[in-house]
Amino acid sequence: MASLATVTLAACGGSGGTTTDTATDSVADTASDLATDTGTDVATDEVEDSISDTGTDVATDEVEDPVSDTGTDVEPDAVPDVVDDVIFDMVSDTGTDVSADEVSDAGADAVTDSVSDADGASTPLLVINEVDYDCVGSDSAEFVEIYNAGTTTALLDGLAVITFNGFDNNEVDRFALSGTLAAGAFFLLASDGVTIPVGVGSISIPNNSIQNGEPDGLALFDIASETIIDALCYEGAMTAVTIAGVPGTFNLLEGTATTAEDSNTSVRSLIRFPDGHDTDNAIDDWSQTTTPTPGVANIP
Repeated sequence: MASLATVTLAACGGSGGTTTDTATDSVADTASDLATDTGTDVATDEVEDSISDTGTDVATDEVEDPVSDTGTDVEPDAVPDVVDDVIFDMVSDTGTDVSADEVSDAGADAVTDSVSDADGASTPLLVINEVDYDCVGSDSAEFVEIYNAGTTTALLDGLAVITFNGFDNNEVDRFALSGTLAAGAFFLLASDGVTIPVGVGSISIPNNSIQNGEPDGLALFDIASETIIDALCYEGAMTAVTIAGVPGTFNLLEGTATTAEDSNTSVRSLIRFPDGHDTDNAIDDWSQTTTPTPGVANIP
């Protein structure tokens, strides 16, 4: 263990003064330290320090110390500072600056790091993306489109699309999914009259499988965890549906119900636009289009 040393430091003030700091340091850094910074200083160090800094100094040190600094001096200092770490530390930052760090930033910053910040964009994000529940004539061109709006491949095993009848709020049909879905890819549940694009995964569903509204709904459901991944109710709100074999009730409504509707007299479908758009408010997330696009990008 290194012995403690008390050193008197003479420094030339950046704004014309001379200050003297006394630093009591022990262990030399082998990496960048945690910086708790409430000022606007710029640190250009061979080894960064854990300065608690309320001034606006520019520190150009060979090795910086844990000085509590309230002046505007520039401190030439060869004394190693007190640290606990041998790896790069996370910066505790109370500002809103843009940080280019070798580690993640715990502040409210926009961060470009070599170690990624944890966020939803690094995981699969499955949504119900387009629905055609009512067709001109017989319901032989119905489909539900699932889209992976995340950045990694999603596992579909153990998931199901469940349809609900608004008359009694009960489950009507359940269609089990399987396989995987790449980031940015589509998956279809489609009846006989739907043309499946080349390369798009799909399962066949009987004609007239999707309820026609006033209100009705559907959900993408995780069977193992008994949780809804995404849901849509249309032509009204459905806030207490029952799922066979699962206790309790489930809410299919996100925010305010969409006013978009399908039709049996003109070609339409309900879409998210752009693909994957999801604010958890159905009235903003869903619209109707006269150009259904099963398995490809939505068109408003």
